[in-house]
Amino acid sequence: MKRLLLLSGVMITAILFTACNTNPVTSAEMLTADTSGFAEFQAMKKAEFEAWKAINTAPASQAITKATTVPVTEKVVMTSSSTHEAKTATKKGWSKAAKYSVIGGVGGVTLGAVINKKDRVKGGIVGGVVLGGLGYLLGRSQDKKDGRY
Repeated sequence: MKRLLLLSGVMITAILFTACNTNPVTSAEMLTADTSGFAEFQAMKKAEFEAWKAINTAPASQAITKATTVPVTEKVVMTSSSTHEAKTATKKGWSKAAKYSVIGGVGGVTLGAVINKKDRVKGGIVGGVVLGGLGYLLGRSQDKKDGRY
């Protein structure tokens, strides 16, 4: 107990001394050190906003005349014919049976260890097997309803 108390006192003292800063950085020094390029980013965003604002605040009559004076030069017609059937995507990932059995197993291990206070390992094993099996049965029935099996 004495070691723990002494160690915690030393750690608190070390943290306090490292937290004290004898050479504080002034705000002027902080402003001039733009290492991440944030000022350039802000200038770029402001220029983009001004360009967007100039385009979108144009009178409606100018926008209509610009839209009506666009010439149509050619028409493109695309056709396609195919006799191949599209392949359906295979179902990937864990089945619900696998997911439910893992969730049930983890929950069963936890509950079994908490409930059986005399031998937590045996309680965890029994709980994991029982709830893992129940989770598998529930997940399997959900997979059958979904058409996976």
